[in-house]
Amino acid sequence: MLGFVNNTFELNSSFTVIRRAPHEFKIAYLERIRELFPPDYNPFYAGFGNRDTDEFSYLKVGIPKGKIFIINPKVFGGVVVNRRVDTKSYTSLQ
Repeated sequence: MLGFVNNTFELNSSFTVIRRAPHEFKIAYLERIRELFPPDYNPFYAGFGNRDTDEFSYLKVGIPKGKIFIINPKVFGGVVVNRRVDTKSYTSLQ
């Protein structure tokens, strides 16, 4: 039925977001995606987010720190911040 949680995983994930733990929610879903691939293959190349919890989530699923970019929405154009790469825009990520 529309509007109802389909399984226990979705119910737990819903409560995770409600209790302000979005990284747990994101990690759980990224791990579900990763399970679709062989164990020796990482389907994630890079991660983009706007919070420290996004960086934590991406690290947990195996995205290298140098491929995690945090967007700073307070700066015009949403400057990409990566502690290891001096990047000022999406186009300079090549």
